[in-house]
Amino acid sequence: MFVENLEIRGAKSHSEIKEAMQLMAGVAQLDSLVANDWLNYMSSRYPNFQSEHVRIAIYKGKIVSTLQITTDVIRIGEARLKMGGIGWVSTAGHYRNKGIASAVIQNAVQYMTANSYQVSMLFGIPNFYHRFGFTSTLPEYYASITTRELLTIKPIPHKIRKVKPGDILLLRKIHDEEDFDVSCSIIRTQAHFAVRWKEWSRGKVITDLNGKILGYFLPKLSDKNILLIEEIGSTNIEVSDTVLYEIGKLAEKEKVGLIQIAAPPCHLLIRTLISRRSIHETHYKRDEGGMMAVINEEETLECMTPDWEKLIQQKSLINKEDEITLIISGTPFCIHFRKGSIAILKKLGKNKISIDKSDFVRVITGYQYIEDVLNKKWFVLSSTAREFLHTIFPKRCPYVWQMDRF
Repeated sequence: MFVENLEIRGAKSHSEIKEAMQLMAGVAQLDSLVANDWLNYMSSRYPNFQSEHVRIAIYKGKIVSTLQITTDVIRIGEARLKMGGIGWVSTAGHYRNKGIASAVIQNAVQYMTANSYQVSMLFGIPNFYHRFGFTSTLPEYYASITTRELLTIKPIPHKIRKVKPGDILLLRKIHDEEDFDVSCSIIRTQAHFAVRWKEWSRGKVITDLNGKILGYFLPKLSDKNILLIEEIGSTNIEVSDTVLYEIGKLAEKEKVGLIQIAAPPCHLLIRTLISRRSIHETHYKRDEGGMMAVINEEETLECMTPDWEKLIQQKSLINKEDEITLIISGTPFCIHFRKGSIAILKKLGKNKISIDKSDFVRVITGYQYIEDVLNKKWFVLSSTAREFLHTIFPKRCPYVWQMDRF
């Protein structure tokens, strides 16, 4: 009954945005300076920002609950999907536990559905967001190595300096080239770097003796006396070793004995560490942390077509024809392939596979093997259809870099 008396909508004015941001800052126990930074940098200047992306619940003229949607494009192989990131879900003290936050989240999902978003992501608290269709899909990856181990590396001749604004173009290029195999990663623009420049200014750049940028890293001293590397990049294996050596030198200077690098296992620098004494961890969480929901199944399937056509053209499927029918939570989608081309129709066809929305999210992103989904039930599939499924749903490394989180 209380929720029915709320007005839930997008913010319409600067004053409403400011009031919502102050609520977010207060709930997160941030001071007013941080609230102002959030207002100035992460809202009005964030790429694609619109005032209506700040969703608010108003009761008796006061904003009592709010959240922010960030709009980005993510990559899954060759596919590009419009993604809405849900962040800063906040409700004022005595209005909690009354279903208000749930109503605002549902409103945000409805807004994304009406505005042609394909998927949504968030980094959430335990046992709450699954009720809105979100599924744990984005693991945390860490590689740990001692300072002593990194200092044994013999670097190539190089220089090191702080990141400068003029470096953004090359940092973006290095990141994009290394990030292609990272599923669900956000495609950055110049503005993504500019809006987070306060964080990027902590970064270090590795150059050759002539000043050409070869690699970079973004360090942060944690309260656990660990040097955390939030992001890292290089142009080749030799450079990777040199970047790691400079990380070791910084850790030595800060009198820290352990370095932790947050990066997926498919990343070049993480693969470099395999030849060294290091610990590699993947943290899977259930109903919390990095979660994802498909907003529109049909549009998501259409967006995946470029990636799927590339995958089947690399296989013997290029000269074959068949179809599968994905029945996603009761809705059928017939995916027909012929001579390397794919067509998707919203109808029943051959080789039927019934999956729920959670399984759909996980196989699309590569979080889960398709075989694990098929093993849950008995499905009668042609050999060609089974090969097709394994081709279009490969195991991948889904990840959102810490600098891109919302």
